[in-house]
Amino acid sequence: DMVRTNKFFEDARLPDGEGATLADYKRSGFDRGHMSPAGNRWNQDAMAQSFSLANVVPQNRENNQRLWARIETSVRKIAVSYDDTYVVTGPIFNGQQLQTIGPTRVFVPTQLFKVVYVPSRKLAFAVVGGQRLDQPLRHQDNSRTRSSIGHPFSGHSENLKDQRPED
Repeated sequence: DMVRTNKFFEDARLPDGEGATLADYKRSGFDRGHMSPAGNRWNQDAMAQSFSLANVVPQNRENNQRLWARIETSVRKIAVSYDDTYVVTGPIFNGQQLQTIGPTRVFVPTQLFKVVYVPSRKLAFAVVGGQRLDQPLRHQDNSRTRSSIGHPFSGHSENLKDQRPED
């Protein structure tokens, strides 16, 4: 088994001033929420790399550790069950007055999304969740997902089923 290090680091590959810093999250009240979870990693080095600040966004602590963690676990189960699973996760920034944290003013997303595509099952679905637990979690059908975030799997949209995944 791999050991989770929880050692977040600033990504030196980003130009100066372009990435978040450890100081941005200090006493911010936000978790460093992984876009690609540490639990998805196949070896120790890959897990360590998942702690790059280039792979995280400010995330409400309760959301990150409860609801979003359950979503990540469910998607991981799907990925383990089907070899050909593709997942795209990212932040959504809605509104004119976005909250920022830290000295470099890292933007806090208003929502997060996760799109899952399993070609062998002709299955695709998206989950969009707000930062707070009192905001509704939404399953989005393919047409709504395409209109809000585009189609992350261009060329693969024909014959996809709009359905909720089984737990």
